[in-house]
Amino acid sequence: MVKSTRAEAAARQAWVLRELSLLRPRVEIKTHLTEVEGVSPRTADRYIEKAQKQLLAGISATQRDELLSQMISTLQSTARRCAASERFGETVACVKLLAQLTGLLERG
Repeated sequence: MVKSTRAEAAARQAWVLRELSLLRPRVEIKTHLTEVEGVSPRTADRYIEKAQKQLLAGISATQRDELLSQMISTLQSTARRCAASERFGETVACVKLLAQLTGLLERG
């Protein structure tokens, strides 16, 4: 595998940041990076992680609270739909993520 130049890496990072801000799924971004750009899956994960940190650093506390509220609402409705469809594994996953987002797991 050939090492990319700094310019290529910067262009990839900017592309990943733009795609995440457009709410493109992480899986699609990783697939593009590995199949089209030719980077390893681990390198693709690093690009995505760095872009996620940049996005989070750029939002205010108010925006972060709004985002958390939207995530909780989405997870609650997803958990209800999964339970109604008797997809209990997915329901448990939603509940676990809700507990993590709200901090219930840390409180004991």
